[in-house]
Amino acid sequence: MAAEQGKNKSKNTKYSYGQNYRRNRTETKFDTLTLANQLKHKVSVYVMNETYVPKRWRYFNGKPAVDYARTIRDCISIANDIWLDDKVPDEEKVKKRSELQARALSYCNILQQQLIDIVEECGGATEDNMREITDYLSDLIGKIINWSKSDNGRAGK
Repeated sequence: MAAEQGKNKSKNTKYSYGQNYRRNRTETKFDTLTLANQLKHKVSVYVMNETYVPKRWRYFNGKPAVDYARTIRDCISIANDIWLDDKVPDEEKVKKRSELQARALSYCNILQQQLIDIVEECGGATEDNMREITDYLSDLIGKIINWSKSDNGRAGK
């Protein structure tokens, strides 16, 4: 009975931040950030696999690939933290957010080139066993482009 009251209480509770109240809302996943996290994880696991990328190639090819995937995730995370208000457009915020989105896209292209280098230089790495990473990367590029278009629509451009 006490546990039941606790559940009901948490559903109806309001949180206060200064003078503003926010009702409990269900959390939604930001697909682009979730996909960037998954891409970073897949790249890290892939380049640490001895059969795909030998130890002698990890420093030259593996480490940069992981760094690019991490930078993509970081750019997306920072851009997501910039909140755009539909009612009061702020050109500086829109510009900063679009720059971060463009930077994430450019790092996606660099990561794609790095993955091509890995396939060409490392004997165990092939397009087939890297298929999951390339699928994540192409999906992420599409999501970033759609996200950028959505922001431009909201900003009235």
